[in-house]
Amino acid sequence: MRIILAMSPAPEQPSSSPAGTGDSVDFVRQKVAEDLASNKYNGRVVTRFPPEPNGYLHIGHAKAITIDFSIAAENPGGRCHLRFDDTNPVKEDTEYVEAIKRDVRWLGFDWGEHLYFASDYFERMYELAVGLIEAGKAYVCSLSEDEIREYRGSITEPGRASPYRDRTVEDNLDLFRRMRAGEFEDGAHVLRAKMDMSAPNLKLRDPLLYRIRHVSHHRTGDTWCIYPMYDYAHPLEDAIEGVTHSLCSLEFENNRPIYDWVVRETGFEPPPEQTEFARLNLTYTVMSKRKLLELVQRGDVAGWDDPRMPTLAGMRRRGYTPEAIRAFAERVGVAKANSTVDVQLLEHTIRDDLNFKAPRVMAVLRPLKVVLTNYPADRVESLDAPYWPHDVPKTGSRQVPFARTLYIERDDFQEVPQRKFFRLAPGREVRLRYAYVIKCEEVVKDPVTGEIVELRCRYDPQSRGGDPADGRKVKATLHWVAADASLPATVRVYDRLFRDPKPDTGDDFRLHLNPESLTSLTSARVERSLANTTAGSHYQFERHGYFFADPIDCTADNLVFNRTVALKDTWAKLEVKPSPEAGRAQSAGTSKTPSSPTPSPAPAPPSEADLGPQGRRLVDEFGISVGAAAVLEQRPDVEAFYRDALRSCGHGRAQAVANWVVNEVLREIKDQPLEHLRFDGPSLGRLVELVENDTISTNAGRQVFAELVEHGGDPVAIVERLGLEPLRDEAQLAALIDQLVADNPKQVAKFRDGNARMLGFFVGQVMRATSGQADAKLVDAMVRRALA
Repeated sequence: MRIILAMSPAPEQPSSSPAGTGDSVDFVRQKVAEDLASNKYNGRVVTRFPPEPNGYLHIGHAKAITIDFSIAAENPGGRCHLRFDDTNPVKEDTEYVEAIKRDVRWLGFDWGEHLYFASDYFERMYELAVGLIEAGKAYVCSLSEDEIREYRGSITEPGRASPYRDRTVEDNLDLFRRMRAGEFEDGAHVLRAKMDMSAPNLKLRDPLLYRIRHVSHHRTGDTWCIYPMYDYAHPLEDAIEGVTHSLCSLEFENNRPIYDWVVRETGFEPPPEQTEFARLNLTYTVMSKRKLLELVQRGDVAGWDDPRMPTLAGMRRRGYTPEAIRAFAERVGVAKANSTVDVQLLEHTIRDDLNFKAPRVMAVLRPLKVVLTNYPADRVESLDAPYWPHDVPKTGSRQVPFARTLYIERDDFQEVPQRKFFRLAPGREVRLRYAYVIKCEEVVKDPVTGEIVELRCRYDPQSRGGDPADGRKVKATLHWVAADASLPATVRVYDRLFRDPKPDTGDDFRLHLNPESLTSLTSARVERSLANTTAGSHYQFERHGYFFADPIDCTADNLVFNRTVALKDTWAKLEVKPSPEAGRAQSAGTSKTPSSPTPSPAPAPPSEADLGPQGRRLVDEFGISVGAAAVLEQRPDVEAFYRDALRSCGHGRAQAVANWVVNEVLREIKDQPLEHLRFDGPSLGRLVELVENDTISTNAGRQVFAELVEHGGDPVAIVERLGLEPLRDEAQLAALIDQLVADNPKQVAKFRDGNARMLGFFVGQVMRATSGQADAKLVDAMVRRALA
């Protein structure tokens, strides 16, 4: 049969040059050009992007979307369809349908009138399946799932024919019609293609075409209880829609003979042709929707749009732009062999794009107060500061207030400066950007904690906008904000979600989660020009990176910024092994202090034979890991801190306390003395006890630790002040759960039909509704009871 579809002009798409470098054209575009030259499809180019609505799109899908839509747009009259492959109602939901449409539009592509669903063709697919049965090409098989797998054989053994393979056409038609009528339980029968049980390609050994699923469909409701399998439905969808070039990733290469068989045996001419290209894999990233869903359901992230997620929704909220993602897809290109792309290429592409879109402003993330003792107390100057550097062809500036009291970054001052630290220190001069040269003359500390709370400096009134008048040189320039003329803001410093470049390897990918992937700084100050910031605005915070006004949480009264990407790749430093010379320099205390927090990789665990006497004593005395003992024995002050912490919560928490000291405390102080901390060992011990006895969650524990770092204090009081105790009011939770059950009957039905994933859906909804404060274990138990 010939499928004739009315042609319509292709919607206008973003411009896209062929992928690759220079004038090279990739093999997919070469194939399209050859088909046009041979008039294979009468001059037509029709592609499609066919997502399954069972999750949110991620960066890997962005590559496929760009290829599908761009190839159609590059050819006169070409068009690209958006089609939802909604053949598995167990996993699908209208939420995902709307999210996918939103993401494709955000990327800059439009399908015009060509929005389709596989479910549009369920009746047609059924009729075609009847035709295959009548032609002796398909049969109803009554083997169980395990038996089908056993009969299929292996790579080294041919398959065995099903005992039901030779059923008569009449029996097959009768059973298939009764399958549709709902007479049989799930799994009682399947419809299989009669192909080749001895084929080397296992997928050709009588693949399944239909299965029974008594599950309500998000579009067709309960009309159907049999659903087509992907290998049967997908080629028919392409053929029915008149698709010419079915582009997909390499994992479907072995499925291509089934694709060709289906369109051939159902009589479509000319048949669409499947072409495979390499999928996108990124370092420090997982692309499996199943694993991304697990992160959401387990509460490892705040949702599908968490800015740490590789989903397009997450990247959009983080501040990635569609132009940058399309440019990245084109840079990666179209290849025939799978490979893994370094995530630094994506970050580099984001920086390139934001360089021309993000005006430069000043923000102090960890403020340290500076008082200019010789600056008039009642004087405020307005300094002109450009929004753009010289290499960006844009103009514009703003007025920045300068006054007696300022804030600088806490990391920009060291009381005892390390070698090659050129920023502010006692007796040293620095330049304040756009302003004056200042000299630190006095350090003011909290009399109780010893924390530095203020610097008293003098400014050089003759140095405005440049070097001192007498020609002396100043080595460092710092950003700053005026204390009274700046605005409070919350700044979320996002880093990579995983610590390992290949998190998919190993038994549990969640073991590679980066605990430092989010640092929320609630005491940041930004310059006054950001007072009218609207959600979705891009900025470069000078010396920090590119930031994005959170599109959900940022308001005029509550400024919230997400770090999109740092100015430099801090993780690259972790991948470079230091030379022996660098190692000696570090041991001598000459390592440069970074101006922004750099996550530290977990120390490689040595063997017990590598421990010194003190390390072995720690292992023997407390039973802690060799790796933790190796770290603690290197610094006697840190070991003493550890022992103090342990005394306040008991030796039963020895390993837990060691983990907090090694992974959190040392990350915070780096190579600096412990005196820089605003809390002591017993305070940390009380925090560990709160976490270990389930008084608060681990995530809440990290919030308390952040407060200790910023302000010090008592962990118990911080928990009470921030309201971090888990919600355990069973009556309140029961009311919430009952409401969720009542509002989501489809999900309840799916759970009761055996879809265990729906448990995670309801638990996740409760956690979201309670802002993560509900006791997760209690919620899990109560949801199970409610659904049962």
